[in-house]
Amino acid sequence: MSNVITSITDVFTALGEWISQAVSDLIPMFYSAESGLTFLGTLAVMGLGISVVFLIIGIIQSFLHLRG
Repeated sequence: MSNVITSITDVFTALGEWISQAVSDLIPMFYSAESGLTFLGTLAVMGLGISVVFLIIGIIQSFLHLRG
């Protein structure tokens, strides 16, 4: 039983390490220590900002719809 649990935790540990390595490899695509945000990072932030604006507009519309 102990070997099964050890094997399962080893798999999750390896998966966590792989995800951590993949994220650290992707960070330079969006942010550079020398110049700050890259072009792709700027586009990502702009997309996030537009999404938040649409989310707020949708929430306001749902409140107004409940009133009428």
